[in-house]
Amino acid sequence: MRLAAAMLCLAAVSGCVDTVFESLPGKHISPCDPRFVGTWRLLNQEKDRKADENLFLVVDPGCKTLHLFENGKDDTDTDAKTHLAFASVGAKSILTVKFDDEQSHTDGVDWSNGYHYFLYDMRNGEIRLRPTDDAAVAHFIIDGKLQGRTEKISKMPGGRRSGDGMMLHSYVAGDSEAMAKAVELRGVFAATPYFTLKPASDAEISASAKPLPTSK
Repeated sequence: MRLAAAMLCLAAVSGCVDTVFESLPGKHISPCDPRFVGTWRLLNQEKDRKADENLFLVVDPGCKTLHLFENGKDDTDTDAKTHLAFASVGAKSILTVKFDDEQSHTDGVDWSNGYHYFLYDMRNGEIRLRPTDDAAVAHFIIDGKLQGRTEKISKMPGGRRSGDGMMLHSYVAGDSEAMAKAVELRGVFAATPYFTLKPASDAEISASAKPLPTSK
């Protein structure tokens, strides 16, 4: 699930930090932005690029199918559970990512079902993705500028140091109109890109495959 964690940004799958929005933002929603169609190398801007050099994303025509590759292997489980949509809110282009939720929620309230937003732009043939600023969104909720719920855990029971098990989770609640207003708030997105999609080729994906172990 490393690729899924990457797309969720800041290791949301592993339970560190994440921001989820209840609805798609605004009325101008498209199932595809043709600029995303193609083969891409997924680079994490805040880590050593060598650690992510074997992560690839392939988007089929019409954005109908998404393929996530690590070390040359197509992560089909994640592919099937990942859904993209593209929104235009004012001058902003927003990529939304939603993952199928396999958990059952008996209380009727699901604080995890929603969308992860990325502000994106294209420069020099590369697509730069800026995630939401999780800390800023949490403050917006606390200050009443956004509706929803935020939770911060700075220390788990039995933790030896402050920050052990640090978790920050925010859920922005509302309809599409409320979400459009949310993404227009200054500071809701990170100031710098977190991911960059760099054009790649099928040959690069094949070359990234780990060799099969040889029998002695």
